Amino acid sequence: MTTELSPVKPAETELLVITGMSGAGRTTAAHALEDHGWYVVENLPPALLGTLTELVAHSGGSIPKLAVVMDVRSKSLFPQLREALHSLSAAGITYRVLFLEAGDDLLVRRFEQGRRPHPLQGDGRIVDGIAKEREVLRELKEAAEIVLDTTEFSVHDLARSVTELFTDSGPIVLRLNVMSFGFKYGVPTDANYVADVRFIPNPHWVPELRPHTGKDKQVSDYVLGAKGAAEFIGHYIAALEPVFEGYRRENKHYATIAIGCTGGKHRSVATAEEVGRRLAQLPGVRVNVTHRDLGRE
Repeated sequence: MTTELSPVKPAETELLVITGMSGAGRTTAAHALEDHGWYVVENLPPALLGTLTELVAHSGGSIPKLAVVMDVRSKSLFPQLREALHSLSAAGITYRVLFLEAGDDLLVRRFEQGRRPHPLQGDGRIVDGIAKEREVLRELKEAAEIVLDTTEFSVHDLARSVTELFTDSGPIVLRLNVMSFGFKYGVPTDANYVADVRFIPNPHWVPELRPHTGKDKQVSDYVLGAKGAAEFIGHYIAALEPVFEGYRRENKHYATIAIGCTGGKHRSVATAEEVGRRLAQLPGVRVNVTHRDLGRE
């Protein structure tokens, strides 16, 4: 009789590459990891990534967790980073890429509050620099294992999220962020899976329910009791379970499940709460439920 063991994180040095949009929180993420024992190197030129990794690999395990913050806004540096990551893969060195994202409005505010220009804006506006940076980083974002949208995060929210993602040891714990949103405000950029619950009758058109939200019992009962709602939730969770098992086999740790309705106030909120509640009952899973657009109407 064999005993099935939960996969665990590799014993070798963990390498995390932190990159993303300027102003999205790279430094905050780095400090959070440093506080939990990671060896952090900031603003490392991409060409030196392989050399640093080799040095750490021969450190005798004295540096088990290495985080490298990469600034690849320059078009000339991006090919170097791509080549460096390819070389790591070819050498059998495992790594993960954390890409930090944020909305344009927030990034503009952060640069204005800091009274400094965007590094790529030149003689143009801050938004011009942001647009250039997005284009430079587009390929890297698409290849990143984890994309965190920090638009709605405080400094403490970001530090907590990074800490939860990268400081566990032992059996892999899947961290699932179940997020409600309104399609009228756009699909979350960091969503791994998107569900549309606009097939459920909208409480907005019920006068006594309109002022309330999906977190209120009367709205939740209305939404979850609608025809097809319970079947959808049950089938959706059942479809996700083999995905989670695959994540464990591939040593992946995080996913965002976005559930949308029109405005992000009633149907998506009630459904996200219920999906989060059920997912939290699965073994080896931690769930955080957030409501991106609640309060915007």
